[in-house]
Amino acid sequence: MSQVILKPVTTAALLTLTLYPFLKWIFIRARKKLTAEQIGLRDLELLGKPRTNGPKLSGTVVICGGSLAGLTAARVCHDHFENVIIVEPEAWLSTQGAWFQTTNMKMVFQEQLLRVDQQITGSVVDFEYDPDDPHRLARVVVRQETETLSIPATLVIDCTGPFCVGQKLLPRLGFGTDKTTDEEAFDKLRTCYDQKMHYSTLQLPIYDDLFQQLPKGTHHNGPNLFSFPDSRYDRKIIFSQIADRNIGMRWQWGPASLPTTLDEFAEFGQSLKYDEPIPEWWYQYLTLLKGVEGAETIKLVRVPPSVYTPFHKAVNMPSNWVALGDSIMRVNPVFGQGINKALLGIASLNTLLHDIHVQDKDTVNLPPDFSQQFFNIQAKKIELMWDGVKGVDYDYDTTTPVAEETLSSQSLIRRYIQAVQRLASHDDEAATTTWHVLMFLAPPIDYFRPTLIIKLLWTLLTKWHI
Repeated sequence: MSQVILKPVTTAALLTLTLYPFLKWIFIRARKKLTAEQIGLRDLELLGKPRTNGPKLSGTVVICGGSLAGLTAARVCHDHFENVIIVEPEAWLSTQGAWFQTTNMKMVFQEQLLRVDQQITGSVVDFEYDPDDPHRLARVVVRQETETLSIPATLVIDCTGPFCVGQKLLPRLGFGTDKTTDEEAFDKLRTCYDQKMHYSTLQLPIYDDLFQQLPKGTHHNGPNLFSFPDSRYDRKIIFSQIADRNIGMRWQWGPASLPTTLDEFAEFGQSLKYDEPIPEWWYQYLTLLKGVEGAETIKLVRVPPSVYTPFHKAVNMPSNWVALGDSIMRVNPVFGQGINKALLGIASLNTLLHDIHVQDKDTVNLPPDFSQQFFNIQAKKIELMWDGVKGVDYDYDTTTPVAEETLSSQSLIRRYIQAVQRLASHDDEAATTTWHVLMFLAPPIDYFRPTLIIKLLWTLLTKWHI
């Protein structure tokens, strides 16, 4: 390293050491505040607990969409409201079987988790506002094959995923716009970028005799191999698991020639530019699977662009409408954060409902700022996911960034966090920090612990690169 680079690094190291007590004091205070705002530890404590602020709210919660987000929201709302209704066009999604087919959850746990008073098969086609309170939705209009229903609603929850039904219907009633101000309508707040991610999956039946021959350590349900690239050298991923007979998955940023056979998966693994090669057992694994080759199901997928609508910035919104999961944000699924995103929103909703004090059991209406409170709380949690995943996607020059942004946006912070994550391969503090932040058990400010900053500066001084 030249003296031009060495001198500022040395100066930074000396300043950090000198100011360490002060930096530590600032870090502790900031971390306490951000943990309360960004991490749902209090939310977890309240999940499943009975209300303490009076009886249940009277009236009905109408959940638009029977996805995992919708089913989980129904379970939470069952603790707070007298009636919960799920509206879903596809009847099978609003059942315990949906959980069983899309997760590895045992049926006994599903029966304890799911609480729905009524499931209606149909499509949400309109909302009706309350004539006595025009800032509140009064009914949800549902079209069925033979009739149209108008369902009274105390709270409306949008879990319609990428269809974003609420965003399409609310403007019809004048919501989301305010002609008296210069603020944008909420549909114009929509942020989008295209990570140009592709993946292929190879699904094979694993019979009992083949299952017994698989390499040691690969017999359990769940992932058995996940190799993530260093963006400086590669943009390809291999992910392998046993779950619903899904054996192999391959991801790539940018244009891709996707593998469709076991031999092509093996060639793909050998082409990866990783510090450590794919373990030999994985190739043995592929060889054994050739015994059922010909019975595979192949899927080639182009991941849709990432989208986020920050409803907490919207104006003139109904006081009793909220959105969860993909209805508010869709991120690159390569990190499997879709369910986490929905659960963070649902846990925030549960905490907010716990805080509502009900004196009269016939109380129907929620507080006039209920939706705004919810969106503010949810944003502080899920925007971390948006920024984190976007930061990874921006490391690849094949990504088309958000309008008015460039791929170099916040690149310095991204490089620093990547350095911490590389340090995690041989440093326990860096490894623990990385794991807790990625699992939403610690705020991202933990990457900037004074001790980690010192370690990285020391790495620069001793190894000349990170």
